[in-house]
Amino acid sequence: RAIALADEHDCARVAFPAISTGIFGYPLDAAAEVAIRSTAEAMEAHSRVREVRFWLFGEETYEAFAHALVP
Repeated sequence: RAIALADEHDCARVAFPAISTGIFGYPLDAAAEVAIRSTAEAMEAHSRVREVRFWLFGEETYEAFAHALVP
């Protein structure tokens, strides 16, 4: 929904943190896959959003998101 809102407000860029993977215990690899897939789908539907950045803390989180980008 954040990408749809950004598109509605003519925002070209959006940033997201990797949330719920720490203290809430959501599996990091699954979170990365869902985040990458749903972001790509949302960007296809909302063309005014041209860039999405993920703010990732820690090497493990970075590696999970990097791995999720590889088809």
